[in-house]
Amino acid sequence: MKGARKIITYSNIITNIKKLIKNKGLKQSFVAKQAGFNSQSFSDILNGRKLLRVEHLPELADALGVEIEDFFRKRGEEV
Repeated sequence: MKGARKIITYSNIITNIKKLIKNKGLKQSFVAKQAGFNSQSFSDILNGRKLLRVEHLPELADALGVEIEDFFRKRGEEV
């Protein structure tokens, strides 16, 4: 379909967060602490046992040194 828009899913957002952590060479526990999570809660979010709440996105973006928009990149776009 020409001009079809791609939909970003919650799963895509979590995948992008994981990629950002990996690409920056950071540890999940470090990112968790910087963003105000405990390590277990952050692990639960990244592994689908808990949901990431939208109000946590600014702190998480700050911890990763990125913009919130970077969490919403579509497959194939640079993260």
